[in-house]
Amino acid sequence: MSFLRFPPRASAGASLKLPVHPLAGSLALNGSRAGGFYLPLGNTSSEWDIISLEGGLLTPLSSQTESSKLSFGACFPPTCSTHESEAALIAAIKQRVDAGGVVQFSVGGTTASGFLQLFDLGGFNNFVTAVQGIVKRYGFNGFNIDLWSTGCVMSQDPDYQRPENTNSVYIISAIQKLRAIFGPSFTLSVTSSFAFDGHGALDASISCLSVIHALRDDVTFVSIYPVPLKADSLIAPDGKTYAPSSSDYWAAAADIAVGGRTGSIPVYNTTSAFPALRPNQTFIYLMASSGLDAMSNPGRIENAMSCITSGENCDSYKPQSGPHSDFRGFMVMSVETDELQNAPFRRAMRPYLDSMSSAQFALPASASFTSTSTSTTPSPSAPSGDAVAAKPESQGRSTRAVVIAVPIVTCVIVFLLAGWIFVPISPVTSGTVSSWTRVAGSEAAETSSPANIHALQTALDRAGFSFTALLTSLNRVHEDVPDERHYPPQRDGPMEHSGDAPPTYHDRS
Repeated sequence: MSFLRFPPRASAGASLKLPVHPLAGSLALNGSRAGGFYLPLGNTSSEWDIISLEGGLLTPLSSQTESSKLSFGACFPPTCSTHESEAALIAAIKQRVDAGGVVQFSVGGTTASGFLQLFDLGGFNNFVTAVQGIVKRYGFNGFNIDLWSTGCVMSQDPDYQRPENTNSVYIISAIQKLRAIFGPSFTLSVTSSFAFDGHGALDASISCLSVIHALRDDVTFVSIYPVPLKADSLIAPDGKTYAPSSSDYWAAAADIAVGGRTGSIPVYNTTSAFPALRPNQTFIYLMASSGLDAMSNPGRIENAMSCITSGENCDSYKPQSGPHSDFRGFMVMSVETDELQNAPFRRAMRPYLDSMSSAQFALPASASFTSTSTSTTPSPSAPSGDAVAAKPESQGRSTRAVVIAVPIVTCVIVFLLAGWIFVPISPVTSGTVSSWTRVAGSEAAETSSPANIHALQTALDRAGFSFTALLTSLNRVHEDVPDERHYPPQRDGPMEHSGDAPPTYHDRS
């Protein structure tokens, strides 16, 4: 089985601006959470930066042969008298989007919403067309697919680098097609569990790793909820176990997602580790279920957030990587549950996130990195045109390299130019006025002369640097810093879409 590949389409509008650490959550359109409590979008606090509106209905609910059909699952008056009208929903979406927020149309995540399965090209086409129509009609500026209720769960794809399951392949192709249709300013995201065995390794066959891995270069965000399969406690990269009632659990979950000690995550029954997600595309999903509910105690989430982003306020668990100042944060499963309880999570997290940083970032983040994957699964080229990195590197490392290298390079350039501009120099006196001019015919000493090299080394030693550090920083800048002239990302090239031809496979180079 193979992928359809699609070239990107230029964005029709300006990039959205959101806080580095957005306040994000899911809101059900069908009142399936919070004991049936329904919260209209128009009545939801504007303090939420990202709302993932769960409104997709998939039929049939389960089938082994028939592709799913997608429809908009909202219920409007008079059938649902306590719900807002369709016009009111459209107006609420527009108001949030116009204010700079993100409202995503979300599919999957609950048994009531159905089970997404795409078995053929016709089902693939119908799904993409349905998403397009719903996004256009209601004015969404994002789309999320929750992989929990898709066929990639139990997909028999134990090798995440080579997805073979038909449903997984068509889901991958559908998301890539939507990215090509909507352009880079549209937020695309996937939500998935990370299912761990009793030893802290991921189970690829039920974690949708093949889909996540293939789409990591296409989506803006990945929301991960950790699911320990054999115990409530999570085995962290430090080898210890932590309960979900602690901040350690959530700090460890975030650390695992972005790389832990080795920059990758061990995968059960294979020697191939799963490359870490980029911190700036990663949310950890807070489940609103017994034992895993962290929404009622935002203090532990604040500590976990601080621990991952700055290395401060850590409890027992100390992150094995980072700190990752660009880690996005924690996304709540049920906005209506929080609001029904007088919004303890929102009221605590909004000022906390605001205090962390006032910086802005342009959506989507999917185009702002060099791929860290070593997979053979096809993916778009990085915007800089650079080859796929040989080992996992976080985007934060590129930033640190620039911060280190810029002052060093500046000092070196000033030092070397000084020899050419000002040496040798002789005063020329004319009357009572003196001016400084370069002596005619004189040349600066060679920058590579032993004297200059010795002087440079002395200056670096006094500053606490070394030639090795300088060269390492310069190499990092050369290898890792993306070139914005190559935005948006370029795919493998255009491909004719035919209803008769099967998808064409392209190995990742």
